[in-house]
Amino acid sequence: MSSPHERLFRLPELLHQILLRLSTGDIFSLITTNKLMRDCCAIYLYHTLKLEFAYGAFNILASTRAKLAISKNAHHVQKLTVGHVDLSYLYNCLRAAVDKDIEASPPADNLAVPLTSYVPPLDICLIEFVPISPMINLTDLTLSLVHVCAQTHSPYRVPSFHNSSMTVAQACWVISLSPRLVNLTILGLVIKEHREVRLLGETIFELSCLRSLDVKLLVKGSWHSAGSWYKAGSTIVFNCPRLIQKLWIELEDYGSIDTDMDEDSDGGSDLDSDDEEYGMQSHYHNLYAYGEIEQDQDMDGDNSAEGMSYEYDGDVEEDYDQEMDYNGQEEEEEEQQPSEEPWSLQLWESQQRNEDELMSRPGRCEPLMELVDVKLWNFVKGVTEDEVIWLFEHCSKAEKLVIPSFEHDINPKTVANIIRSFCTRIRRLTFTAPESGSWSDTLPFEVLSAMPEQQLREINCRGANYKMNKEMAQRSILRHSATLTTVVFNDCQQIASDAIQAVLADCACLYDFQVCWPEGEVVSFLHLADAIVMPWASTKFTRLGLTIGIPRLQRECRQQPYYLRSPRCVLSFQEKRQFTQLECLYRQLASLKDLVYLDLQALYTRTSDGTIENPFYYEHTFPGMMSLADPKSGRPGFLEVFAGWDKLEVLRGSFRVSTNETLETMGCLESGWLSQHWPAWKEAEFFQWFDEPRE
Repeated sequence: MSSPHERLFRLPELLHQILLRLSTGDIFSLITTNKLMRDCCAIYLYHTLKLEFAYGAFNILASTRAKLAISKNAHHVQKLTVGHVDLSYLYNCLRAAVDKDIEASPPADNLAVPLTSYVPPLDICLIEFVPISPMINLTDLTLSLVHVCAQTHSPYRVPSFHNSSMTVAQACWVISLSPRLVNLTILGLVIKEHREVRLLGETIFELSCLRSLDVKLLVKGSWHSAGSWYKAGSTIVFNCPRLIQKLWIELEDYGSIDTDMDEDSDGGSDLDSDDEEYGMQSHYHNLYAYGEIEQDQDMDGDNSAEGMSYEYDGDVEEDYDQEMDYNGQEEEEEEQQPSEEPWSLQLWESQQRNEDELMSRPGRCEPLMELVDVKLWNFVKGVTEDEVIWLFEHCSKAEKLVIPSFEHDINPKTVANIIRSFCTRIRRLTFTAPESGSWSDTLPFEVLSAMPEQQLREINCRGANYKMNKEMAQRSILRHSATLTTVVFNDCQQIASDAIQAVLADCACLYDFQVCWPEGEVVSFLHLADAIVMPWASTKFTRLGLTIGIPRLQRECRQQPYYLRSPRCVLSFQEKRQFTQLECLYRQLASLKDLVYLDLQALYTRTSDGTIENPFYYEHTFPGMMSLADPKSGRPGFLEVFAGWDKLEVLRGSFRVSTNETLETMGCLESGWLSQHWPAWKEAEFFQWFDEPRE
């Protein structure tokens, strides 16, 4: 009978799933074990790469050995994350490898990657580029181009890092090198001209295998207007491959912030003032600071772990010194190179302005029949009804839709009817309010009211400012009470208590119901009386987030709180009545045996008008909920009611153990009970940042 490890190696699918879940350090340890493990695990060391500069930490692109190893094993890379400064440097390394292939191949047999006219020139700087072969088997690519100040300290920062136009061109060319991309994410790409969006659209159009696209563009400068804002988003939509399944597009106004620190007002560059250190060229470049990579140096021919991988605990400073070490002789040799005229940055940008015919192919006209997950950008003033219809015609098969915000140029009922007419398969709706600007407060209500009855399964509303009462809830949300499994109101400040109660009472299939709000702001809460007026329809909750408004009782003069009364706790009539209501709420919560996540917040309300006294939930607790009953003193406690929460993992809300009440009512007995009866419990909001932990 074979041993377990022999059976493991006879199941490549199982081995593949195990290795994908190991960290890079663990895989490297396995590689150095023996030749068998090396052969099985080597390719997984390069399966996922993260090239994002981190100040004071190990950075792959700062290590010569790491870059050589990546170049040698580039065909094994399938998932790649690249930061802004890393993209600029990686582009030069990839371009160096492509240039080398073009020069080495005869013109008639040249199968290298073509360099189209939009490809920017190489950077000229005091940093040498190690050629890195294109990652032709890449399936997942994330370009995180958000500007981070720490990136200016990168030892491999190149001049093009400061030029947004070059960043767009570099990003498009790097994307085009990976024709097998399935998932593409682009975050923080700055757009100044429509031509740049067209270039991005052309690049995306060529990715025939693409299934998921998530793009967040920062629209900048005078080009930002209503018409251009629409063009930026629609250009991406109409250039998506036909088989795409997920499409998320976000547009933000970049305002007047200027990240192109080296650009002048004409869109050119000030880099010419110091051509020795910064500049651009295309024909001549010292590509190989560390010697050429031997042609016969392949993975199978090198049996050492050193040749197969890069070390994480090596001396990185040595690599930094090598990259920045130039002697006078090398500089003189560079100056003696043939005096062909290089491409300057100004020449390249001028050429781009004169090539508006570069992308003349018309966009795709037929709908995206495989598209099921859609998020469109916020529509500013100026968008027309026909343009909105044209977009939603392309999303006719969508099942999950994030509704963009519309400014007041289009009637919300018109938008709702357009969505109902063209998106007939919608099951999940999300409404988001923009961070700035206005939108129609009634849009979510109109869309929910227009959808066919009992069709929606999920409703997620973020930042809506309209007031929803019970009548409005019945005309919108409760039309889908038999099918809804998720209802989330996040930062929706005017959801009435009777509307929340109606959802709890009517939606029998709910698994996730949350009414959340930012700390210290006006809140949407459920009155204690509304919470217990009738049983909740669903007992299947796995996630629940509610704020309960508890009336503040007026005690008699000099009367202590119930938990401080001695020798025996005697409750007043009003206190007995309130504890009876609380016990009804607690037993309702205890009936939810499948709870995994609970965020339950308590706020005290004024008895006169029912408004909130103090909006900070962590200053309150639920009376008696987290304490055991004390028969000797007569103090009430209801913790034993929740013995059935054996699946609960996260407990958040008003459960701080340093309030006046919990300092008296929660102790060792309660701690032991929790450990015994909640086996899956992982997290609780017992302390705030300013609390001192209790033993």
